[in-house]
Amino acid sequence: MIGPKGSRPPKSEVEQFYDSRYRDVSASVKATSLDESAISRPGTVRFFETLWGKNKRPDPGCSISTLEVGCGLAPFSRYILNLYPKAKVFATDISSVALEKAKSLCGCLECYQTDIAQGLAYEDCSFDIVFMTAFIEHVFSPLNALREAFRVLRPGGSCFITTPNTQNLSSRLSYLVRGHVPRTEGQNKPPWEWEHIRFFTKDDVEQMLGIAGFRESTILLGYEVPVSKLREVLSIVFPSWFCHLIIALARR
Repeated sequence: MIGPKGSRPPKSEVEQFYDSRYRDVSASVKATSLDESAISRPGTVRFFETLWGKNKRPDPGCSISTLEVGCGLAPFSRYILNLYPKAKVFATDISSVALEKAKSLCGCLECYQTDIAQGLAYEDCSFDIVFMTAFIEHVFSPLNALREAFRVLRPGGSCFITTPNTQNLSSRLSYLVRGHVPRTEGQNKPPWEWEHIRFFTKDDVEQMLGIAGFRESTILLGYEVPVSKLREVLSIVFPSWFCHLIIALARR
């Protein structure tokens, strides 16, 4: 939108906040850490196995269409392009700085600046996959964001979501011992500087997906970084207590 004098409207507080975040972090360092943690974690591997069937990936020459919402440096979009060079891959974020860095890492990306509160600027039934990884905990209305994902997905399309699990043991102990709401970010910042403004359990995510219109969902609990063998066993036996990540695959 152009103002009365042809100038761009002032950036929103949220846009300025995330611009600052991505301006302060080296694109190469952030990209590496995101790729390793987001793409290689066990839950992500299981997502793609569930999506396409184990050892049954689509032909590399296929032209699937994907959208990564709140993309940051777009690790999943770049991952898809590595697997499927002919894919139509789109990425959106509220931060123009993040999008510039994502574009510099992969020139084939179609990047668009979007405030999810205003909806997604895409037609209904446009995409085969929508990625919302580490996203819904950042937005004021996560339900509306999921409804937008549902709208732009084609029938049979899938939405991949990750968000912190606030039922884990460390979150419970933090509240019990210190009286603090769970700190779900990796950085040790005071609460008034947190990026995460919404907090979820597995049941919360499952309920939201149903309200948003998704006909079926598969929800796993996992972890973001490699863990010890003991922690891995405990995560299998008591997932809600020892897993820090909710991983959901929802189909339209």
